[in-house]
Amino acid sequence: MWTDELVAWAVAECSASAVTVRSPGVDPAAVPDGPATFEGDPCRSHPILRMAVGDRMFTLRPVLDVFVAGPVATAPAAAGDLVAWSMADVRLDQVGSQKVSPGDWIATTSITVGTPLTSLVVVARPDALAGAEVTLRVRSGALEIRSDARLLRDARVGDQVRVFVESTHRVVDGRLVDATTVER
Repeated sequence: MWTDELVAWAVAECSASAVTVRSPGVDPAAVPDGPATFEGDPCRSHPILRMAVGDRMFTLRPVLDVFVAGPVATAPAAAGDLVAWSMADVRLDQVGSQKVSPGDWIATTSITVGTPLTSLVVVARPDALAGAEVTLRVRSGALEIRSDARLLRDARVGDQVRVFVESTHRVVDGRLVDATTVER
């Protein structure tokens, strides 16, 4: 049946793990038998699609549930807590463009079990916390100077950061190269 072809096409177009058709958007009895081809964007929340069966064209407004693999909370988490998660199928309309990749996440708001992890509810866990002791490394040619410093904000490796240098009582900018080293 053409709805099976719609599902297969939508899975491929959306890189989905599964697609279900809640409503086909056209009376199935009005569609003749035969192979169907589709045009449009089935990944949108309310798609308008064109379907060709033989020499007949149909405009569809199906209701599709598009599922993609993504991280979901496996335990409740309060704002500021590390989030326990596992991969599961989540509806694309619940994550949209805010979907996050698997990793260590901190809740920015209260999260319940089964909540899809998006940039709206989590932030990446920092590699180094504000106040952490770090080594500031400044290089000039073959000369390297190291000094004790304190990180002024949470950061991930690769972030531009500011540190307070203990010996000079100055704040300088640098880049966090690992959890305990900043380079200028």
